[in-house]
Amino acid sequence: MIQVLLTAIGAFFLVLGPARSATCTGNDIRLKVCLLEPAYNKESKLGDDYRSPTCQSGVTPDQRTHVENAFNIAPDKIKDELCRLKKIFIADRSFGLWENPASPSFMGTGKASYVAIDGNVISHSPSSPKPTALPEVEDSLIQSVLLKFDPTSAPSTWTGHSATVSSGTDTTPLAVLSQLTHELGHIKWYRDNIDSSLACFDTDFIDRSWHRGTLRNFYDRRWTALSEDPGADHRPGKPTRHPRDIQGKADAVHLRNLYNQGFASALAAVTPDEDFVETFKLVVLRNAKSTTATNPLLNSLTLEIKPNGSPLTVDVLNNSMQELADKASCVRPLVCLSPSTC
Repeated sequence: MIQVLLTAIGAFFLVLGPARSATCTGNDIRLKVCLLEPAYNKESKLGDDYRSPTCQSGVTPDQRTHVENAFNIAPDKIKDELCRLKKIFIADRSFGLWENPASPSFMGTGKASYVAIDGNVISHSPSSPKPTALPEVEDSLIQSVLLKFDPTSAPSTWTGHSATVSSGTDTTPLAVLSQLTHELGHIKWYRDNIDSSLACFDTDFIDRSWHRGTLRNFYDRRWTALSEDPGADHRPGKPTRHPRDIQGKADAVHLRNLYNQGFASALAAVTPDEDFVETFKLVVLRNAKSTTATNPLLNSLTLEIKPNGSPLTVDVLNNSMQELADKASCVRPLVCLSPSTC
């Protein structure tokens, strides 16, 4: 489950300007990695019982290496975002947490940001390539969305991702980067007031995909839970079904249509913040590469949807639909130091 805690709604504005390169090293990132204390309540209420998450002992060098490997392939602005985190937790699921500096004093004075990744993603040795690591992470997301809205849909039997890379076969660094970036996107959404500070968000995201009259409950939330449905509808006249209305394999063509109509993923089609977050993640994955490489690491990311008839294939990585291309161009300055680096 993916969650973001907004501890208070305060003013914080994104300043667009010259970007910095990474402000820490891979070794610094290793030191941020720890196991999440088992008693931490990730659904903590926004009240007197709130406290920041803390570490427990037991993190392994291999777990730290997996996270460092993801850091090493991240675009420079994403490296910088990872450097700003106080801790990167290994937990039973992924989540992101931003403690607003404007929040009440009873929540403490050392407000910080945290990300957790699912320990199952990095349960193997870094020296053992795992080609299925990224597909498994992406499968988990789409299948969680479909199960949320139709618990009987059995999406694991008719949806699945595959991926190839430009060097070797291991997709684990990309899998870890996918989870890290998704959670960073949620943190940025609240911390940087993306919906008001990113000038192109209204025109490229809201106007193209969303029905403004249905967004009140969406904007009133402080938590973002995976596939939570605050009633945000797609733009009137948009030829898509909201994921809540996709009922199993019989609606496979409607699932594919989400990708054909400007969404980076099925999760992106649930709410405007997931639309931003999943587009942000896609741009990061498209531009992930080692510092010595010329070409991006990820060659392909494909979704196969298997209804009763012929399989339907979606080129997730290189989806060239104009609406998604415009969204990607909108978020690219948040990922890339300059156009020449992305």
